[in-house]
Amino acid sequence: MSKRQAVRRALLVGGGLGVLVAVAIFALLGFLGRNSDPATDDTASSGTDSAAGTTGGAQADRAWFDNPVLEADAPDPHLVRHGDEVLVFTTNADGLHVPLHRTHDLRSWAEPVDALPDLPQWVSPAETELWAPAVLSLGERWLLAFAARHRDTGLFCIGLASAAQPDESFVAQPEPTVCDTEIGLIDPFLVADEDIPYLLWKRDGNCCSQPSEIVAARLDDDLAVGDPSVLIDRSLPWEQGSTDTQTTVENPALVSTPQGWILLYSGNGWESADYAMGYARCDTPMGPCTKTRRAPVLAGDSAARGPGGGSVLELGEGLWLLAYHAWGEEIGYDEGGRRTLRMDLMQMLGSNLVVTGPTVAPYRVELPGDLKAPTGTG
Repeated sequence: MSKRQAVRRALLVGGGLGVLVAVAIFALLGFLGRNSDPATDDTASSGTDSAAGTTGGAQADRAWFDNPVLEADAPDPHLVRHGDEVLVFTTNADGLHVPLHRTHDLRSWAEPVDALPDLPQWVSPAETELWAPAVLSLGERWLLAFAARHRDTGLFCIGLASAAQPDESFVAQPEPTVCDTEIGLIDPFLVADEDIPYLLWKRDGNCCSQPSEIVAARLDDDLAVGDPSVLIDRSLPWEQGSTDTQTTVENPALVSTPQGWILLYSGNGWESADYAMGYARCDTPMGPCTKTRRAPVLAGDSAARGPGGGSVLELGEGLWLLAYHAWGEEIGYDEGGRRTLRMDLMQMLGSNLVVTGPTVAPYRVELPGDLKAPTGTG
């Protein structure tokens, strides 16, 4: 399929959302297709365009993907571009503390490995849940933030680990970076503004009849946490779940855009179809932040229920690939459900943030060679 045909198909099939997909298809350069190995691609010899059902070259076929991108349980995905690979770090699953999934083309995935095989002593040996990892390139090292239960209190704390490269095993610091004596701290996120690192996290108030808040703090040269600042709390109707414990805001991801800082977050109950993603505008990584949209920017449908836990990779100015998890037909682990990995396009259209999702139909997204993690420049 030619670029012109792909654009035309997206316009015909997607309507208004198709315009956004078409623009991305037409503007980008097929990075993933160029980095796929035809000798190892099981569809390369078929000559069939999986999106349109027409005959075409293997490179065009490799450029298409559809959701879910990864069928494995992959909660709270965090995307990193490294060399010619895309790395996806997720909440603990299948016996791995921090599963690391790797791909060259968003379709063929290597077996996951554990990005944090050795836990620090402060983590509870009885409850080795590690939630919502986040990764940041800082100077000559990579940082990994994670949430884990403290062995003494049973409350979640935020820990940091480091590695020379993001596809190597991270080594955790011996003590947690930030804890609270009354409430758990979860869902960390790392971002840099002009080489100054910041750590965001959620105060897990909905677990304990307290307000849920997303806060931010600056990290010093020794990675010690400064005074935190509250960015947002639960304030919109769609963030209200069926119970107090399912009423929350969480999973922050701070993104630098041409129009300023955007704080992505998830709200409502994670184990429900009503879980969704919203955003706020922030003046700086420390706030203040304002929710300017009353409805979610990404809500579920029958094929992707309860989308959330999102992170992004920059494709171009004002254009990102958004990764998130969602349930399928079964919602909840007790019902046999999985939070599978999904990806869709996110773009600033004027002053508005738009996500073209959830999608299930195949379409092509290019990852250009200068793709980078969302460290931000302010």
